[in-house]
Amino acid sequence: MNKIKALIIAGLLVLVGCHSSKQVSQALVPNMAQAVAIYPGYTPEQFAEGEKLYIQKCTTSHNKKEATEHNQAEWEKIVPKMVSMANKKSTTIDISSKDLILKYLVTMSLSI
Repeated sequence: MNKIKALIIAGLLVLVGCHSSKQVSQALVPNMAQAVAIYPGYTPEQFAEGEKLYIQKCTTSHNKKEATEHNQAEWEKIVPKMVSMANKKSTTIDISSKDLILKYLVTMSLSI
């Protein structure tokens, strides 16, 4: 049974990977309805870009943190501080990227 589930998930990942990277299904983004309530106009594409930026920019200095380790209020304090620290080093994170990273982390944290 677990092998079947793994094969189904792998097949879905292949299909998603073959689909245009510019279009992300809202169904694939957890907590999207809640995130849009917080950030009107927030899109699945912005979620995907925020995730990509988080992995590219934030895991160069430390291990990837699970978004559920903090709630929205905590991320809203943590992210600006971390961006400021990163910008003092070799990583450059502009305001737009910071906002996408923050929205991604808050969206992922909404399950707590």
